[in-house]
Amino acid sequence: MALKPEKSTNFGLGIVFDPMPELTVTIDAYQIKVRNRISITSTFDVTAADVAALPVLSTVGVGGAVQYFTNGFDTRTQGVDVVGTYRTGPVLGEPVSLTLAYNYNKSKVTDFDPVAIGADRISDISNYAPKHRAILSGIWSIEGFTFTARESFYSGWSDTQDYPGQKFGSEFTTDIDISYTLDEHYTLSVGANNVFNNYPDKLSKEFNTLYAITGGTSDGQIYPRTGGPFGINGGFWYGRVRVKF
Repeated sequence: MALKPEKSTNFGLGIVFDPMPELTVTIDAYQIKVRNRISITSTFDVTAADVAALPVLSTVGVGGAVQYFTNGFDTRTQGVDVVGTYRTGPVLGEPVSLTLAYNYNKSKVTDFDPVAIGADRISDISNYAPKHRAILSGIWSIEGFTFTARESFYSGWSDTQDYPGQKFGSEFTTDIDISYTLDEHYTLSVGANNVFNNYPDKLSKEFNTLYAITGGTSDGQIYPRTGGPFGINGGFWYGRVRVKF
């Protein structure tokens, strides 16, 4: 059966206002509906009857497994973005720009083919990405130097397909960057992403088979394999040189 094209229906509403000269606030609300989303099916074990009905399955063989792409489900995503930017008075002669950004985002499967998508995948569509995220950042520039600091918050999430039953908690990460620009052409930077070396929650033995020697799964996983919204690599320090011609 031929695949149908995915169809998207989008709706959005934005508001911008300046309650005071130093403060700007934007609010954007949105809804995205997608029909006929293409998905790979669950795994099917091939039987002798399947081969008889569809001889091409002989290349897989009885006892083999197959999957195929199909129009599996419809989704609805709703969310809101709120961003406030505040410009302070002079600090040692120069203002500081502060930005607080918040996002709420929720996805839901509104219709589905149970052959194509199961309860675990439906759960992940709703809960794999954190529903709440907030970022507070500040930038201050003076005499060629630019100081940037950013604090990010991610609410809890889950990965039911890989780790059924386990909920991963909320986390904060901190980024810093110090740059110096010389002659408008050369910029030297040092900084760090996730400076305090935060990690997602470890896999729990309550919901996963873990080995006492390693504290991980049979393939060595200690943390969720994707790391959720900020990965499993911990802190990352860097130095950078940028040349503008």
